[in-house]
Amino acid sequence: MIVEELSQYPRAEWSDVVYGFASDEDPGLRLAALQALDRLGHPDLTSLFVRALQDDDAQIRKFAFANLAARNDAVSEAAAMDYALELLKSEPPDGTVTLLLNRTRDQRAMPFLMRYLDEPGEDRGTVIQLVARVGGSTSIDALVARYPDFNHGEQAVALDALYELGAPQARQFALEAVVSPDQGLASRATKFLIRDGDQESVRALAEVLRSDARRSWRQVCTAL
Repeated sequence: MIVEELSQYPRAEWSDVVYGFASDEDPGLRLAALQALDRLGHPDLTSLFVRALQDDDAQIRKFAFANLAARNDAVSEAAAMDYALELLKSEPPDGTVTLLLNRTRDQRAMPFLMRYLDEPGEDRGTVIQLVARVGGSTSIDALVARYPDFNHGEQAVALDALYELGAPQARQFALEAVVSPDQGLASRATKFLIRDGDQESVRALAEVLRSDARRSWRQVCTAL
């Protein structure tokens, strides 16, 4: 309680006192000290967070990782990236890993991301975005090959990613999706075709309008 109180009223002379508690046997006190030092500041704070990545307490590791991942200096980024790769060996990317990979685009993460890309789950939309962001144009073939197996929400995410990557297959996927019974996917496809503005897309949409897919007429007319 004292350490937490000190952190609410930052004073430079308190940093060394609190720093000593960061190595205490009590994990609750270690965490409180780290949180306080995050507010108070200390010249050895980065190395302290790096060491905390090996702490026995999961909360301490999580706090240290989030702190390092938010920093842009080389030491913090390298330590955070190494830790992120270890996490990816056993679990899909969480918010902190996603934030870090969006910034670093570290290619070492690709084998792990590709594994999670083949595993259905609530996080796969995030994985699709990361694969596109980290892999760039080299990820197009992988996303195209898996696109039919994605659910509607994931296809909407993949469609955006493929469009941003300049994938030639994106237009055909959009033309197919504009008649989807899923309104979210159909709406995303409509926006894509509007931005695309190609005459081939116009002709294809006109053919859809002549078909019996009446449920899609609103999306098709909007796109045209």
